[in-house]
Amino acid sequence: SALFYSAATLLPPRGMALLTASVASTVIVHPLEVVRARMLLARGSEVSYKGALECAREVWKSHGIRGIMRGALAPALVYVPAHAGLFMSEHILHSMGHEIKDPAADKERSEW
Repeated sequence: SALFYSAATLLPPRGMALLTASVASTVIVHPLEVVRARMLLARGSEVSYKGALECAREVWKSHGIRGIMRGALAPALVYVPAHAGLFMSEHILHSMGHEIKDPAADKERSEW
């Protein structure tokens, strides 16, 4: 049946690209989230930052890479399986003969 796939058929090579992209997005976005959260928590307290770059520098100087990446495991554990589920459902639908199209691309654009 087309609905049953083993991990070996889904993972290489597109699955590895998906896994790498999910982890890379967490590594890139999480430091921004740390800075955003620290700046929000600093409002009304004795700690104040002039901007996001100063906040990032202070976190780096005081805590290093551990301070910047603290808590990154939780989003990674959420996003990697979520992206994998989306990838597998698209793969299964495509293998069953369904084409996934952008509805906006199918509409004819009228001239104004």
